[in-house]
Amino acid sequence: MSNPVKPIVTAPVSTPFTSGEWPVEELERVPFCPVCGTTGRTILYSNLEDRVFFCAPGSWTLYKCDGCSSAYLNPRPTAQSISRAYTKYYTHSAISVKGEESESKRFNHLRKIFKNGYLNSQYGYSAEPSSFFGPVVFSFLREHRSRADRWVRHLSYPKDNASLLDIGCANGSFLLTMRELGWKVQGLDIDPEAISHARQAGIPVEEGVLTDKTFPPSSFDAITMNHVIEHLHDPCKVLQICYELLRPGGYMWIATPNMDAEGHRVFGINWLGLDPPRHLVLFTLQSLKDLLTRIGFKEATPSMTFGVAEPIFAHSYTMQQGRDPFRDLLDLPRNFRQIAKRADATASSKPQFSEELIVLARK
Repeated sequence: MSNPVKPIVTAPVSTPFTSGEWPVEELERVPFCPVCGTTGRTILYSNLEDRVFFCAPGSWTLYKCDGCSSAYLNPRPTAQSISRAYTKYYTHSAISVKGEESESKRFNHLRKIFKNGYLNSQYGYSAEPSSFFGPVVFSFLREHRSRADRWVRHLSYPKDNASLLDIGCANGSFLLTMRELGWKVQGLDIDPEAISHARQAGIPVEEGVLTDKTFPPSSFDAITMNHVIEHLHDPCKVLQICYELLRPGGYMWIATPNMDAEGHRVFGINWLGLDPPRHLVLFTLQSLKDLLTRIGFKEATPSMTFGVAEPIFAHSYTMQQGRDPFRDLLDLPRNFRQIAKRADATASSKPQFSEELIVLARK
């Protein structure tokens, strides 16, 4: 059952964050749910604005599907015009060709060798330096274990020459990591600047959106989409193409905001996960699993997430206060931190209420 969306607190949005309107000729109507095809729907929010990157003009209406409880914008920017909503997006940064440098800065050496030990034991990698005690240590560190799982996107060590496609690969940092762990990698993105950085790091990346002509059928053993599916005009068609691109037994990994998240219940219109007009479609766990099943995927299994609620709460709280959620990030008040911790604890056993959905499905 979905959480009812009854925000604990609401803050007035009295100042327009982006002037002007989206050109009418660059809008399209959405006559039915992009996830399940149901025509019945209910207005969830109206007059939404770009309060995350402040570059997309206009106001937006988000509908909740009466059939599958997914949510979608109507009207929405056309596929030809949506790029104006990404002029200040965060995919542009360069990466180091030495993929472990940023990881070393993030964790001390001891945590790094324990993490590698855990990954080697859990997923069959040969990451070094490592420790045999990693699995034991990480069994007590839920947040670090969850981050390590997500770092490799829950993918086990591949057979020789196994290939991985990352759709929406941005600057290629994830693919750089996976190549070092034994995968043959390929990226796809629409951001020329991010693609340039990825290619400078030696990552092969195609520019453009995924079509049935982009790659030959049965080209990959795994395909990943990290917070990409919510940006797609036609998520069903893209997942159908992914299904054809996978070899038998291949894996599809998806991460996306969760409409049933506790953060959405708490912050409502101020929840970071809404992000109009870039987020065109938002899922529940059940609606995402049902979509994957209809396409033909098997074993659409949600993965535990832990430690993600507090940062999302902090960004949402900052938006609630009328501030820039990235440049003016505010400290999260104690009562919200407590709610976030409880949300994380719940999500560790009930992923249908986690801040982000992570699903791994098999062809």
